[in-house]
Amino acid sequence: MPSLYEGEIDTLNGLPYQIDTNDSWVKETDIIKYLCESNGTFYMEYFQGETYLNVNNIDGKFPLINVLVAAHEVFDVISDKENKNKREEKYLKATYPYILQLAKIGAREIDGDHTPISLMEAYLTGSK
Repeated sequence: MPSLYEGEIDTLNGLPYQIDTNDSWVKETDIIKYLCESNGTFYMEYFQGETYLNVNNIDGKFPLINVLVAAHEVFDVISDKENKNKREEKYLKATYPYILQLAKIGAREIDGDHTPISLMEAYLTGSK
């Protein structure tokens, strides 16, 4: 099915996403290319190894909300490591603007019913 809208998430290193009549999606190959800077080992170690993202794989793509959650979870895992390699440091730097934006949304919605990550998806898809 053709996409109704395509965009990029500037705060996640330019990660592209698509919205069709059913849902919003991110391609697995784009996660590797944009979030992991074409490093498949990093993707397997963190996105597949440290998150539950793999259970949401639908024909090589993931719901946007699951990718947003995974990006945040990977940030948390790497942040807690004492000795980070250069690739891990680059990931933290590339995704920090996203984490900062989540914190700002969370602060505004502290008394609301929505989680910051679900609100992030709503902002990105224009439904908020």
